Amino acid sequence: MKIKRKQKGFTLVELLIVLAVFSIILTLVMSFVDPVSKLMTKTSVRERTASYVDNIGDYIDKSVRYSKFIRVYKGDYGNRGDYAVISEKEAVQAFADDFFDNALADDGTPLKGKIHVLSLYNDNMPDSDDKPGVAYERTYTFRAGDSCPVQYTFYPDPTDTTGVVASERVFEKESVILKYDDEAENIHLVSDEIDCPTGSFPRAEIKEVDDSFHMILNPEHFTDYSYYYDYGFNQLEPITPNQLSDYTEIATDDELPTSENFYYSRIVKMKDGDGNDMSAEGYKFALNVIAYQNNAKGKNMIDAEYSTGVGSGISVPVFKSPSYMTTTSLSLRNCMATENEKDERYFKHVQNTFTGTETVVNKVDVDGKFMITEIDPLDYNGKTFEVIDTKDKNSAVDSNNIYIIYALPDEVSPSPIKYK
Repeated sequence: MKIKRKQKGFTLVELLIVLAVFSIILTLVMSFVDPVSKLMTKTSVRERTASYVDNIGDYIDKSVRYSKFIRVYKGDYGNRGDYAVISEKEAVQAFADDFFDNALADDGTPLKGKIHVLSLYNDNMPDSDDKPGVAYERTYTFRAGDSCPVQYTFYPDPTDTTGVVASERVFEKESVILKYDDEAENIHLVSDEIDCPTGSFPRAEIKEVDDSFHMILNPEHFTDYSYYYDYGFNQLEPITPNQLSDYTEIATDDELPTSENFYYSRIVKMKDGDGNDMSAEGYKFALNVIAYQNNAKGKNMIDAEYSTGVGSGISVPVFKSPSYMTTTSLSLRNCMATENEKDERYFKHVQNTFTGTETVVNKVDVDGKFMITEIDPLDYNGKTFEVIDTKDKNSAVDSNNIYIIYALPDEVSPSPIKYK
């Protein structure tokens, strides 16, 4: 005889109840997991950012910090006088002529050495595959030039036969015009054009080192993130919802899109204890690096401008979260020492000054040896550390790149005299 066994199982209603309970439990679990996941993502961004910024900071700390002369360009290379855009090679030429002109090595020949150019690209990258934030360096060699000293005597007071002497320099095949300005007396005098006299008065010789242009950091840092550089003591400040309408995306002329899943930040000046904007003056160097995620769904760094209110029409970068800023700040002691310590100075031949007719020669002492004298830092054509904001002074410049030209003391041939 066959015995039938009654099969037991869950009814449909019981299964639905179980599924509902599990759904509730899963929802509760995910409510805890999602913030943890976001926190881990933010931590990953911070770690990657910290790694890249540390590399940038280490590179600057081992190079720019110890430089004898530094010139920073914001936006593009520009003339010191009128901020007209010039090429990189012209900027390096000016750097060599401004700081090493007439300088001698210990064997009496023109001083030789290296000049470095650190290029931090926010836009107009050198390679089509580059992403914003790449950093490249190029090296030049130089041989110091030998300008001709020029003087012109102005007579602002016709009754004063002594006059006022103005000095300048001129290179071969070039000319110079000297000026005298007395704002208090509203006196403005201009000399005739003075041509460089016959002789050898060349500008510095500069030459790019073969194959020296290279990316200084590992490209793997740009797999998921891009970077933006800004100079000065700044910080990243969130844009509040009621401020968003003040910003317009330049490319589309539309307001910034909003979402509960992200927010925007902008770069603002740090404030000191008195509430004033902090500035990188004197011998303080401050470089900000902002990291933002590369996202195929949209841009996380937007070129925007104020559409209303104070500052209307000013182009500003706006960053979509997650984005983070780190600042590398340095005290440039070698630049300071160059202007204050005698043993940091270079030396040159003593020459007579050209006033329009005489022959310019190197003077000799009673023993027939060439006389030399130290080059006073006041004779440099510019400060040993200087920031030239070409973008701010020249409305035609639309780039946000930063270029740093610098020279290290141990890469320049020794000077003939050492003070103790």
